[in-house]
Amino acid sequence: MPEPGTVRSVLVLGAGPQACQALTDLGLRVVLVDPDPATATTDPGFADATYVEPLTPESAEHIIARERPDALLPALDGRTAVDTAVALHEAGTLDRYGVRLLGTDAVALHRAAEVVGADTAGAGAVAGWRRYGLQLMRDRTDGIEVVCSFETFDLPGGGTITVAPARTPTTRLYEALRDVGRSVVREIGAGAGGCTLWCAVHPGSGRVVVLDVDPRGAREAALVACATGLPIAGICAELAAGRTLPETPVRSRPAPGHVAVRAVASSGAEALAVGHTFTAALQEALACLHGGGHEGAAPEMTGGRRTEVDPWLDEQLSVIRKVADELVAAPELTRELIAEAKRHGFRDRRIGELRGLREDVVRELRYALGVRSVPPMLGRDRGQDGRGPAAGRTKPAVIVLGQHGSGPAHAWLQASAALRAAGHKTVVVGCAPASPDWDERAADRFHCAPLTTEAVLEVVHAERRGGPVAGVCVQFGGADATRLARDLADQGVRVLGAPPSAVRATEEHATFQHLLRTVGLSAVRHATASSPPEAARVAAETVGYPVTVRWAGGAGGAGGGRGGRTGSGATQQLVLDAGALASLLAPRGGVGGGWPVVIGQVVRDAVEVTVDALSDGEEVYLGGVLERLGWVDAPDAGAVHVLPAVTLGGHDIECLRAATRVLAGALGVRGALTVRCALAGGVVHVRGAEPRVSGTVPFTSQATGVPLARAAARIALGASIAGLRAEGLLRGTGDGATLPPDAPVAVGQTLPRAGRTPGSGVPMDSTETPGGRDAMGIGTATGSSNAMGIGTTTGSSNAMGIGETFGTAYAKSRAAAGGPLPTKGRALLSIADRDRRSVIFPARELASLGFELLATGGLAGLLRRNGVKAGVVHTIGRTSAARLVRDGQIDLVVATHHRGEVPTEGQGVLAAALAHGVPCLTTVRDLAAAVQGIDALRRPRERARLRSLQDWQSRTTH
Repeated sequence: MPEPGTVRSVLVLGAGPQACQALTDLGLRVVLVDPDPATATTDPGFADATYVEPLTPESAEHIIARERPDALLPALDGRTAVDTAVALHEAGTLDRYGVRLLGTDAVALHRAAEVVGADTAGAGAVAGWRRYGLQLMRDRTDGIEVVCSFETFDLPGGGTITVAPARTPTTRLYEALRDVGRSVVREIGAGAGGCTLWCAVHPGSGRVVVLDVDPRGAREAALVACATGLPIAGICAELAAGRTLPETPVRSRPAPGHVAVRAVASSGAEALAVGHTFTAALQEALACLHGGGHEGAAPEMTGGRRTEVDPWLDEQLSVIRKVADELVAAPELTRELIAEAKRHGFRDRRIGELRGLREDVVRELRYALGVRSVPPMLGRDRGQDGRGPAAGRTKPAVIVLGQHGSGPAHAWLQASAALRAAGHKTVVVGCAPASPDWDERAADRFHCAPLTTEAVLEVVHAERRGGPVAGVCVQFGGADATRLARDLADQGVRVLGAPPSAVRATEEHATFQHLLRTVGLSAVRHATASSPPEAARVAAETVGYPVTVRWAGGAGGAGGGRGGRTGSGATQQLVLDAGALASLLAPRGGVGGGWPVVIGQVVRDAVEVTVDALSDGEEVYLGGVLERLGWVDAPDAGAVHVLPAVTLGGHDIECLRAATRVLAGALGVRGALTVRCALAGGVVHVRGAEPRVSGTVPFTSQATGVPLARAAARIALGASIAGLRAEGLLRGTGDGATLPPDAPVAVGQTLPRAGRTPGSGVPMDSTETPGGRDAMGIGTATGSSNAMGIGTTTGSSNAMGIGETFGTAYAKSRAAAGGPLPTKGRALLSIADRDRRSVIFPARELASLGFELLATGGLAGLLRRNGVKAGVVHTIGRTSAARLVRDGQIDLVVATHHRGEVPTEGQGVLAAALAHGVPCLTTVRDLAAAVQGIDALRRPRERARLRSLQDWQSRTTH
């Protein structure tokens, strides 16, 4: 625990906007390492030096040697950062460079495990006990404060909820838990910062047993941040840097008076919500969990098999059932009944379902009766009652629809910051932050609510009471935000950035196809099908195999969309033949919600391109042109985006510019626009468009040094591209498609997390899916069969690499995403028939780098006939391919099969590779890229060459 003034510079590992801001406020120099472009921290303004490098001990040591920080602080929200810090400590690196580890050290982590092991015999020993938790903070003077309490309940029918603050402890029990918490913090030697404690309490004797301890206080930090409104991550950083608890907001910030609930389904899916009451927060959490956080309703809790639940929770569920019964039975909806329903979290749509009324009818009746329900607020400027601003505001407020719940905060953080700098008050509406590191200074107020018409209209009403409202920015919250444009406009709200007509045109398949034909742009052939037989006929007769299949429901999830959606928000997969299509459309293949599907054309020999652009109605600025490596439409979780494009020439760029300009004009967008194309034979075939800040924009912004989301927000409020060039926000001449010759190469990559299977049914042209989002515009489909026909995918890692050459950048992005490339060893090749000719050259290069190649008999013979030495691997037996992977005898797997064509042994190889952390490559172009990456890794100078993001960007912007 350092004394004030003894630390002048700090190296922060991992995403940490609050930590960086807190340390900067203390006058410290901040050096940041974070390879994920989707996090807000990679905006260069958050740190003095930002390194987009893998979070590995090797990279961190090189940065320490270059920057010479006095201290190191792992970010609160990230296990990889902690593991890296501990590895540096145990290797002696920190001692060698005189760097102290701030917060909890490795010794405390080990002591925490010992305390838990000695105190409880496991979950079975405390079955039926109440479960509580405490978030504590400790400072350098040994002051310890309980920041928040929480408790966990089992739900009827499965799943759990965790509630903060805890609802049932008596004063005596709370004091006992507090004393246990303080004792444990001191016993394990937790450093200055946060610490989380989980306990079980016997319902009869009151005996307290410690279930678990997190000396870093990270695992419940997001829940606690929502419940208290405190910048938890920032306070932890301040304490670690030497501040004391009285110098932080822990004691001075008034309690917000709301409740936070995290619901966890039996499947492991989670949702976090905030409500003015427990019942409201519970209903909102369940609605977000089961409906994706959109216009869904909380599931019925009145039917089904009941399981044993806590008496207090059962009483709360009874209240919800009672209100539901009253809504059904009442002769009319009175002001008192509606007010009671809103107090307990019933959305207008749910009330309408119970009464047999449309949602808009319920809303108009509620307005007429004077019943309002403003979503809970976080942040400092919450108003006197915590529900809105006081009257008298003269500055116009701009309401920004954000992506707290599951998407990157990069877009709305930049948008809000830009608008505040331009003199506006900003109000962000979005689901409860999934990370404790949301930046409370980025906006004047945060309303925690799902992106629904009802919630946004309530915020608009509250803000209009306080002063003028300039409008609602819908471009920074993904598809769920833009889909509100039409409803908001119908209610007289000014929609900024994306007009409702543009949203409709890009979301609805038939409308978009008609628009493209009208403006003379080539469209990728598509057709819609509403049943498996119709899909089979369309694929075979109208489009022709191979085809892509996307679910028309897209990001809204069940219940939230209109049929026939195109492009931007749809989950898309590649299908090669009728058998594969039948398998995909089978109930177990993952089609859910009854959505129609869109069957799309595969453009052969095409280059997949994404254009991130800005339009002010007169001029179009290309933020960047991203080339995707791999076969067009290949649904690989390991898809790679490169900027600048590696194979496109000047004529190709101008064709893309012309198509983007035409489309921007036709849509009438003022702000951000992303266009996805297949470029073949000099012809641009448009796949889809997104009239918003897409998932590729953070990557593009970091690669080019231009904050596109900031610029988009300014344009939405009336600024021109020419004006932003003059201000210096955009490049004075040229744009992101005309970077200097010495500009660095940036590679963005998404890899499945450990235990997931590659090629897992991810969207090719979307940024949001029911299962998740990522920085590269590649989603993760939860509970669906993957492209290989193996298992399911529930998550992925996103990363970015920057280097002088493509190979260096590619290798960095692989390492940062959790799949580092080997530099020697054995490579196992399982190659589809269509790829066998093209694999010969990269296989030869891989062998020339010293790798031993193994392949099945037919492929091994083909390689040998072309001068490439390859051993034969068997499909069964003790030396089978899968067995070799499981036994640790394979260092790299290359498998290019797609859905419906993976042989049985191929399934075993892929499953074994993912389970044992063996790097997997799923296209021939990916193999060619990996060869360049491996070659770069084998050159020590290239590995040690580091530059900060600020240095790289100076080469692209000047």
